[in-house]
Order: sequence, then C-alpha cells, then structure tokens
Amino acid sequence: MKKYFSLHAQGLFDNGYSVVPITTIDAKARDKKTGELVPMKSAGKAPGLKDWQSVTIDQNAITEWSRKYFRYGVGIRTWYTPAVDVDCMDADASVYMRNFVEGLVGFAPARVGRAPKTLLVYRADEPFTKVKSHTWFDDFGEKNAVEILGAGQQFVAYGIHPATKKPYHWLGHENPLNTNGRIDLENITLAQARKIVDEFDRYAEEQGWEKADPHKEPPQRGKLVSGAPEDDQDSGEVDEDDWVQSDDVKDKWQGTYEEFEELIADLPPAEDYSSWFPRIAAIKDAEREPDEFKEIAREWSSRAENYDEDGFDDKWDNGNFRRTGAGSFGLHSLVKQVEDARMEKDILLRIIPMFEEADNIYEWDRAAERLRETPVWGTVREHAVEIACDHYKRVTGKKIPAITKKQALSVDHSQFDAPAWLEPWVFAEKDNVFINKDTMLSLVPHAFNNSLAQYTKVFNCTPEQFATALRPVPIVAGTMYYPDMHGDMPGSSWKPVRGVEGTEFFNYKGKLYLNTFDPKTLPEMPESISKKGRKAVDTILEYFRVQFADENEYRHAMDWLAWVINNPTKRMTYSLVVLGGQGSGKSIVKKFMKYMLGAVNVGTVNNQVIHKSFTGWQAGGIMKVIEEISVAGHRFDVMNALKEPISNEELFIERKREEGQEEVNTASWLMYTNDIAALPISSGDRRFLICRSRFRSKEDVLSFLRERPSFFKDFERAFKAHAGEIRLWFKDWKYSDDFDHSSGQAPLTDSAMDMADTAQDDFTNFVIDAIESKDMQGITDELIHGYYLLLNVPRDMRPSDRHIASRLATIGYVKPGKNRIQLRVNGHRGTVYARHPEKWMKDKHTVDYDAMKEHLENQVSAISAKEVADEWGD
Repeated sequence: MKKYFSLHAQGLFDNGYSVVPITTIDAKARDKKTGELVPMKSAGKAPGLKDWQSVTIDQNAITEWSRKYFRYGVGIRTWYTPAVDVDCMDADASVYMRNFVEGLVGFAPARVGRAPKTLLVYRADEPFTKVKSHTWFDDFGEKNAVEILGAGQQFVAYGIHPATKKPYHWLGHENPLNTNGRIDLENITLAQARKIVDEFDRYAEEQGWEKADPHKEPPQRGKLVSGAPEDDQDSGEVDEDDWVQSDDVKDKWQGTYEEFEELIADLPPAEDYSSWFPRIAAIKDAEREPDEFKEIAREWSSRAENYDEDGFDDKWDNGNFRRTGAGSFGLHSLVKQVEDARMEKDILLRIIPMFEEADNIYEWDRAAERLRETPVWGTVREHAVEIACDHYKRVTGKKIPAITKKQALSVDHSQFDAPAWLEPWVFAEKDNVFINKDTMLSLVPHAFNNSLAQYTKVFNCTPEQFATALRPVPIVAGTMYYPDMHGDMPGSSWKPVRGVEGTEFFNYKGKLYLNTFDPKTLPEMPESISKKGRKAVDTILEYFRVQFADENEYRHAMDWLAWVINNPTKRMTYSLVVLGGQGSGKSIVKKFMKYMLGAVNVGTVNNQVIHKSFTGWQAGGIMKVIEEISVAGHRFDVMNALKEPISNEELFIERKREEGQEEVNTASWLMYTNDIAALPISSGDRRFLICRSRFRSKEDVLSFLRERPSFFKDFERAFKAHAGEIRLWFKDWKYSDDFDHSSGQAPLTDSAMDMADTAQDDFTNFVIDAIESKDMQGITDELIHGYYLLLNVPRDMRPSDRHIASRLATIGYVKPGKNRIQLRVNGHRGTVYARHPEKWMKDKHTVDYDAMKEHLENQVSAISAKEVADEWGD
C-alpha cells in the first residue's frame, strides 16, 4: 500500500494546511460489546487520532506521525480551509453545483473520491461550523446533499477511498501540494456557504426529488466560531426563529440522528428531578432543529420509575432551558457520562469475567491490561480490583504484592490526555513551583495541593503526586519573556521542542523555559484601513508633527516608533528620549504605544527603581518607559545602570528573594524628561536619541490649547478607536535612508547637542574623561584624591574649592564617613572622594584608611612606571 502520509504530509504542512493521519481502509477497532477486533465502520475516512480536532500540529507532530502512521492517508482539518462537498450521485446536479459554487466564490482545487461526487477547497478568514443542505432522494433513490465542511471537521486529501478501493484524485493541475492554503485559495464566507446550500435545496426541489426526514437528516446553517459579527448583507433577512445562529454552537450534536439515539440509549436513567432536568436540557441544546430529539428524550425519561408523561411534555415545550456559566451541564458532560457508563458496563460484563475465567497469569495479565486502559473510578473499579486480587491468588497461589497491585490494576494515565484541570500546569524546577501557563499563577506544592485536591481524591493521591508521577506535567527550568521565541509569532526564531507540545515552550542555552509572552496580547490588525481609520492615521501624524517641530527630529523619532511597532520580536539598540515641558503630552505617547503593542507589553520603570541593587526592572516587555529620567546626584551609577538594558543582548536579572539568572534583553527604551541637563551625555554618546517637544514649558502648552483645545483628546480618541488600523498603516512606513536599528548609534540631533552642552561643565567632563582613560594619577573608578585632581585640572576649568565636592557628587563621588577624609599619598595630602563609601569602611563608624592609601599609591606607582616606560620607548 502506498505510504501516503509519509509522502505528502510534510508538503501539505509546509503549504499551510493542518494535516491529520487518516486510518487505512483495512483498519480495525475493538468492539465495545464483545471486545474483539472488527473492521472499523469509517475506515479510510476517519482520523487515526482520538483528539484530532484539537491536537497541536507542529513540525514535531508531522515528523512523529510520518514515522508512526506512514501507511495512513492524509486528512486536512477544515477550520481555516473549509471544503464544499458536493455529495451528489446525480451527475447533472454535481456539475450544476460545481459551476454555481465556482461562479459565486471562485475557482478551487477539486478532489474526487467516488465520481461524480466532488469536493472544492477554499480558505476561511472567519471560520465557521458545518453548513448543510437538506438531503434529497433523486429519481433512482440515491441520496444527494451539499455540505460545507468547517470548524471541527476534515476531509481526506490523499488516500484510498473505502468504497471504490482506488486513490482519491485531484482534477486538473491544482491541488493542495502546489496551492498554498493561506495565500492561493479563494476566501469563502458563512453567507456564501448558506447561499450554496440554499441553491442546492432550490435545485433539488425543482427536479421533483423527495426530501428526506429533516429529523433524521437535518440541515445545518453553521455559525461563526470566532464570535465576530456575521456578514449577511447579501443573504437576506435573518429569521428570528433561526435559533442555530443565536445558540451556543459548541453544544450542537455533529453526528447523525441514529448515532445520537444510540448514545442516549446508554445514558443511565435519572434518579430524581435534579438529575433529570439538566440532562433533558443538554439533549434539547444538542438539537439542530426544534424538537429534533424530543422522542429520544421522551424514551430515555420513561425509563425512570417516577416518569410523568404530562410533566415531560410541559417541561419540554414550556421549560426555560437557557443557562449561563462554565458549570452548565451540556452535551460534553452528557457524552462523558455515557462514556463512563459504557466503561463501567465494560468492566462488569467483560473485564471482571476475564479475571474469573483466567487459567494462568498470562490471561490474568490480559484482563489487567484492559482494566488499566479503562479510566473509571469509584465502587465499580474497587469491586473489579477486589475480584482481580482474589483471582491472582487463585492463579498463582500467592497473595498479590502491593507493588504489583498498584502497577497492574491502576489506571495508566499516560495513555490519556491530561485532564482539563491539569492541562495548563507546568512545574518550574529552579523555583519549585507549579505555574499555570494560561494565567501565569505560581503555586508552591503545598498551595497546589490545597487548591486542586478535589480533583485527585478519587485517585487516592495528592495533585502534586498526580502531576509529577501519574501524569507528569512538563518540567521547565523557569519562565522567561521572549517574543522572538514564541511559535505563534510570525517570523520568530522559535523551533519545536522535542517531547513537549506547545508553542509557548522554548529552549535557551540547553534548558527548557515557559514563555510568559502571549501573542494574543498584541492588538489585531484588520485586512484594510477604513475611511475613519485613515482619518485616525492623519490625526496621529499631525500630533507627532506638532510635537516634534524640528523636521530631522520628527523623522528620527517616527523611525524609532514605527520600527518598535512593526518588530515586536526585536529591540532597538538605542533609547528615544523625549524632552519637553510640564503638560507637553509626553506621557500620552506611552499610552499610544500601549495600544500599538498591548498594555501588558509596555512597562513603566520608576526613576527611583534604577538606583536599587535588584535588576528585575530591566527584564521583559517589548518596550519600557522611564518617566522623568534624572540622574542628579547619581550620574555615574545611573548611566552605568542604563547602559546594559539599552545596549546588551543579554542581561543578568536579580529579583528580590530569587536566584539571579541570565535572560534575553527584549525591550526598547523610551524616556521622558523636562530637564535639559537630565543626562550627562557627551557629543560622542550615541545611546540616546534626544528629540525635543515644541512645548518647552507649561505656558507653551496652555497657549497652544487656547487655539486647539481638543489637540490631545483627538490624538487619544484616534488611537483608542483605531489601534489595529494604525498598526496596519505603520507596516508600510518608509524608513529614512540612514536609519539603522541595530548599530547602537542614535542619530545626533540638535537637542542631543544642547543636552550635552548643558548637562556637563568643563570640569565635570574633564573628570569623567580622566576616569574613563585610567591614565591620570590619583583618579580611579573607585577613588579620587584631591591633590592629584587639582594638580591635573587646568586652572580655567577649576571651580571654587567649595563647589568641587558638589560637582564630584553629581557623578557619584562623595566623602566616606561623616567627615571629610584627608589622606597622605606619596607624601601629598588631599581630600578623598569615593564612589562606594561603604566599601572603604571597616565597620559602620570606622574608615579603612590603609585600604584607601594602598589603592591610591598602587595606582600612582603604576601610572608613573608606565610614563617612564613610554618615555624610554620614545
């Protein structure tokens, strides 16, 4: 047999299709009643995975399935690639409907399995559930229908048709292997899908065909699964009784009438009204047409000893069945209860007799294996375990060991998906906490046990034991914010992690991390910009043109903002500093960027935090904002603290009460200030792009607002109402020819020159240069000796003696201890200033003069020796 999956799955996946393995036509399944392997009813059409509708399909999955299911067919899920299935055995009807569909929606790849039936593949920008016509019997008694397969369904793209025993084939040149599912397919809407089935119903009625019983072959109108408003402009008015459009689609039955009847036949009868009512409500919710399952519900209800026919009719016809809340009993709960009942029945009628009939340990092991594969708990399982232990002793002549009992008769949780309560949790090894990847809530094991104990009582273990031993959750080294390593980010560097499902997991330096960045927090962009959206864009541009009156600074600032908006997985290597007066609207730019990037992705750093020893403020975020940056009194320390988060690709992050760790630097930095001397930069310092607002004082703002009172409000209204459209507009931003986001070299602006001139006097600049050069006696990055300082500073730069201390303090050098320290170095007496005074203290009150003297004398001697060597070298 041809290896369809291994041949075609990778190519389809690369072309944007969600592929699943399809069982071979000779596939078998275990009969629920007899336990024997029998031919599968839907072999050759049904997916080979139990959870195929929700399973994550990534490169890891494709690789594993290609190895494991290489002989299987290839199916394509129809969430985003719906298919019009012209299920007509009448050749004229099939041709007519294909022409109608392609005339309405556009041409499409066409697949044939059993001619003349044809399937056409499209794209859905707004996914919807199945849309189906009535079923009609033609003149030869053949069934005919048209169905648009949507969310929660699939079709076979490559494989063997179970009826013809021949391969499915694609007509003409186009097929999914040479047609990209995201780009090349025509888009089909829910309104168009409904038009298609309506046209088929009209055509079939015109032919005089007989309509099948709608209760047994019900039509379906579909529903948008995204919750977006439906575009019914061309589909006529919506009937107020069209309940399918307003009800909760997730609780609709997707199978046939007979399959639902079979399901409810195995539902245990209700013991009282409180258990009867929610199940009746769930049956009614599952209907696709009014009263579709009324007789099934009546038959099930009649099994109860206290059944009341009139009471049933009254409640079914007049009862209020609408309920809200996550705890409602719906179709999913109904199916689960039936599955549990069937498994309990299987234990009683099949598994227990297997233990009773076992003549040797091999046959006993077969029964035990069946019990391990049956996830049922409670009295039925306890009864089965008790019987199994009795017959173990009968077969072996020995009492069953405790370890054997646990291993052989407990449920094998590894064979099943994680239960819903456990699925979002991971365990962070370094911090010894459980983390909910949906909410990022962290719980220590004790709190984890207390919070979730209700779910594991039946297993006779704690939630921690269940999550680490019985059904282990993923174990990560820790969490990290890293947009470029999230699998759902377009163009990211993410690669699948072997053995771990989920696009939120990534490897960093050989360790597994959980990504705290969520792509869904980025505002969505529409396909196009509306007229109102373009007006909003004009308002945004006008705001920034007014703010940055200098044309060059406007251009540089807009390049910076546009690049950050367009590249959420990257970062700028220089900071934008907005200089403006009080009330100039600097902070509203932060709000604007929150709407462009998502509020949680834009962090605010308090100016005081920068002075602290912990560096958690540097971590995470697409953009960080420092409001009113100022380094007065701490110039040297603060400028150093800012250097790493602006320039470095990686940061060592130390948080309070946590062990430090290396993290990727993800943030671009925006700063505000109203102080022209805020940063002690020089003309050569290119880490800061300084752009000045036209509003240099509060008076400037007030004067402008007298003429334009709604200036700031118009700006805010525009980006709040049209954030997605503004993001889309920025995609086409034309950057300046000299723009370079990665150089670490900000453009030199007039405002930067003004700040450099204002922020530092000649004396301060001289001292900073001396510190950085490391070639001037008595001046180090730890201590400054007053004698050597004044010896080297030119007289025209030297401030008065009483101002020297205050100037040195602005770059972080202060006196150790409470009093002025006089120290003799190589015979020269002078005042000493220290960057870290505490470093030069023996205790809280005693200065370590010897350590300071040794440090300075060693430096002076080293400089002298170097000067002599240089002189002799010349």
